[in-house]
Amino acid sequence: MKEYSFALFVVNAYSIQNRNLVKYIKELLDSELGDFYTLKIVDILTDPEDSKKCGIVVVPTLAKCSPGRVEKMFGNFTNSAVFRKIIKRIHDVNG
Repeated sequence: MKEYSFALFVVNAYSIQNRNLVKYIKELLDSELGDFYTLKIVDILTDPEDSKKCGIVVVPTLAKCSPGRVEKMFGNFTNSAVFRKIIKRIHDVNG
């Protein structure tokens, strides 16, 4: 299985809301990809150049950086069925 690289772009990475979001996304990625992924957390306030370089205009945004082309998901991640379907599609296309 290929290893996937993700970046989660947020504002104020240390807020309770964003810490819960990170935990939730990690749980979903773990269940779909196991140990075959990395997740980088990018706070656009402390690292604006990274978000500009990646064309991030909405937060939170989860970007699948590799393998293959960059794919971005943004908005509300609480619908786990939709999120799992997207991750499965990414895995099927790149796996």
